[in-house]
Amino acid sequence: MKKLLALSWDSLQDRKLLSQSLKNGDIVVGTSDTVFGLLATCSLQGKMALDSTKKRSSKPYLMLVGGVKKVFNFIDTPVLRPELLELMEQCWPGPLTLILPVNPEIVRKGFLYTDTVAIRVPSHEGLQALLEEHEALFSTSANISGFSVPDSLNELDPHILNSVSLSVVDSKPPTKLSSTIINCSVYPYRLVRVGAYPLTKIQAILNNHLVSDS
Repeated sequence: MKKLLALSWDSLQDRKLLSQSLKNGDIVVGTSDTVFGLLATCSLQGKMALDSTKKRSSKPYLMLVGGVKKVFNFIDTPVLRPELLELMEQCWPGPLTLILPVNPEIVRKGFLYTDTVAIRVPSHEGLQALLEEHEALFSTSANISGFSVPDSLNELDPHILNSVSLSVVDSKPPTKLSSTIINCSVYPYRLVRVGAYPLTKIQAILNNHLVSDS
């Protein structure tokens, strides 16, 4: 079975290796501020590589960006309401994913094919440093679609393992919680998934602007 050398998020040299690998079109796997995940460039090549690795093609991928200002490059800004802007400013960086109307220019690039985008600013120093070298990165859990998410490299499915070029881990134990997801492309906003970001903090900002899908 293929063995991956585990790089460190704390190492500048290791992050440079990760960045170059991603620019070469490879997929990397590692820890984050949510679950163990896969990373690829936001490109048609990156999407196709993730589709092959995850054995899926119908679902879009989460986009990670390095800051709130960069988010506006990917979304349709005229539709944003004041409370949504406050949510972005108060809750990012953090394990909160927002589904937002996509910038039509991004769709024309061919790697997004829906009218919305799931986007997040991670609260993770290593990812933030990596995102200084990339406008955005695709991110998804490190499992084949429909199977459980691994907690470590040792639990990776062999197909996933053979599809990635490098791995990177934190010095501290990883979290096992996915991000909280809110669909902000509709109004009232809809709570899609309860996750790592505290719902009470979100409700304090959105109040009656938020309803649950359940």
